[in-house]
Amino acid sequence: MNETSGIKKVVYKPIVLFYWIFIAPIVVTGFTFFFYYKNKHNIPGRLPTISTAASLLPESRIFAMGIIICCWLLFAGYIILDRTLKLLTKMKHIAKAPLVQLTHYATGIACGLAFFSLVGLCSVNIKSNEVFHTLCAVCFVFSISVTFVLIDYQIMRSGPSNYMFNTLCTLCIPVLAMIGALVTKFSTNDNVYNFGVILEYISSFMIPFKFVLIAHSIPPFNIEVTQKDTKVD
Repeated sequence: MNETSGIKKVVYKPIVLFYWIFIAPIVVTGFTFFFYYKNKHNIPGRLPTISTAASLLPESRIFAMGIIICCWLLFAGYIILDRTLKLLTKMKHIAKAPLVQLTHYATGIACGLAFFSLVGLCSVNIKSNEVFHTLCAVCFVFSISVTFVLIDYQIMRSGPSNYMFNTLCTLCIPVLAMIGALVTKFSTNDNVYNFGVILEYISSFMIPFKFVLIAHSIPPFNIEVTQKDTKVD
């Protein structure tokens, strides 16, 4: 904390939040899998999908509580990105362009849909209600992918030219998730089934990783909170 001319300043580095968005779901999933195998809920010869691993107690409670915390981290990350993208587009004098404005509002809607679908996904496990859980999973993958596409567009309009890898990651998320889901749904061979599960793992891992990529694609910035010292001597 700095103090100059009676003004107190605290500087925060938002990049730390994006690393937490990346790390937190991995930790939650890791604990879920640990108790899944510890309690011998696994099927020999088959890898569990994340939904399967989080379907029984105590794994379902651990997963639900942990992912809800991740949802709020996601929300905080979106708020920071929203303000940053507004500033970037304003600096490039494109903030009032109709397509940029439409993209900005659509990003908020898509991110909100991703938030609530992820809450629904972790709150109702696949054993309790498979249809609802699956619909929430599909809705989450679709809405978070749309969110990333819209954010990618705003960043590319704001200047960065070496953004191809980030965009490729965005496209891989729904493609790998869809292939993995189809393989695990219809495969009777354990090896093929496990391949589909691995694709789902990769897709799920890429979602929080994408936030780190986004954070490193925009110009470095800090959040400065100031408070004027009103004390009278």
